Amino acid sequence: MLSGRLSYTLGLTGPCLTTDTACSSSLVATHLAISSLKLGESPAAVVAGAMTMTVSVSAAFAAAGMLSVLGRCHTFDRRADGYCRGEGCGAFYFSTESDDVAVSGTAVQQDGPSA
Repeated sequence: MLSGRLSYTLGLTGPCLTTDTACSSSLVATHLAISSLKLGESPAAVVAGAMTMTVSVSAAFAAAGMLSVLGRCHTFDRRADGYCRGEGCGAFYFSTESDDVAVSGTAVQQDGPSA
């Protein structure tokens, strides 16, 4: 509902939707926006994503042993002992009228069993 209210407040028109895929929501939203542009469904698209942390979710992840004990991520390193959570947000505007930045391609894949 928030995405619709934000679109209305900003005076945006056209389809408006919220994606929730856990870890890849912003990437999936970007894929959908680029696909819409390439199919000629819309001349422009706005994609925004946000991550907010709550105490209950952080506590559950810590209890499950998912978070780094050291509070540092060591990606692809033998010292890796979990991941670190952080809050953030970002927004992108895509348009078929601009030649400044080119998106060569996007894709979405979900294998099911690994979840």
